[in-house]
Amino acid sequence: MQLNPTDLPAYVHLIYPDKTDAERQEKLQHIHKGLPQRDWALTRVAKTPDGTLQACLKLSSVGGEQWALTRIYTNPSHPPGPAVIGALLREAIQEATQRGAAMVTSRITRQHLDEPYRQMLKEAGFEQAGGRLEYKLPIEELPTEEGSPLIWKDMNELGLETTAAIFGQAASGASDWDEEEDDPAELIGVYRTEPGLTNDASCFQVGFKDQAPVAFVAAQIEPATGWSRITYMGVVPEARGKGLGKWVHRRGFALMRQQGGTLYHGGTDAKNIPMQRLFENHGCKQVYDMVEWRWRAR
Repeated sequence: MQLNPTDLPAYVHLIYPDKTDAERQEKLQHIHKGLPQRDWALTRVAKTPDGTLQACLKLSSVGGEQWALTRIYTNPSHPPGPAVIGALLREAIQEATQRGAAMVTSRITRQHLDEPYRQMLKEAGFEQAGGRLEYKLPIEELPTEEGSPLIWKDMNELGLETTAAIFGQAASGASDWDEEEDDPAELIGVYRTEPGLTNDASCFQVGFKDQAPVAFVAAQIEPATGWSRITYMGVVPEARGKGLGKWVHRRGFALMRQQGGTLYHGGTDAKNIPMQRLFENHGCKQVYDMVEWRWRAR
């Protein structure tokens, strides 16, 4: 079943078990601010017969036919059995497919991924796809882009068509990019409509070197909390291996800083060693070691 407003206090307690009461109240207030835009059907819950919240998960669109699914949060005082969790996973998949999903990705920290959870994912049609590492650092501790060899122009100046074309080139060959299914212009549209995030055209920029476009970066923040992300960054194939990644990353830092962000949260594929080195060299602290699972429509 979908989450409803009366479940919100229990829901916040379930997904933030390590927070203090004051911190949970702050999270609850933030959720209430976004209620006019909230799509209740995307948060699915399971309850006991007396109405106690047992488990929950949340879906979100990540562009085109791709959707993301959080891990399952469970109530240790009323733990759900395998049948309840399996039904919740199937319910989420059904909701996503009704909205046109061809693929649903779930990233789960290794500490929460035990063998019974793996088995339930498999039974729901998910397959293990790889690993992901995530990092955080206060934005005030991130380096500046002083000394960058790149000149940046945003989508206000370049327009959607040109910006999206360079985005596609910069993403080509990446493990999270499907040349046939991913549409850069459509993805930019999805990024700009995510509730609670900055969405101005200036969030999307192309980097030039010697007047040639060589890189793309998109950065957004959540003004209500200061949480910040580099939504996507990449270098076009012919400009790779020349040390430009550092400056693209730093441009993302500058954009988050300009937008008023306070905490950077980023991540990369566990096999992407160059990107991991960028995080480390810029002082970012690893916070999550995750396993990625994917469900595909058949």
